[in-house]
Amino acid sequence: DPLSSNANSADKQSGHLDPDTD
Repeated sequence: DPLSSNANSADKQSGHLDPDTD
């Protein structure tokens, strides 16, 4: 899902790791 991928990238750049995604 592109939206999930974008949100996950934003989380990683913010220093957050989403436990539901890589």
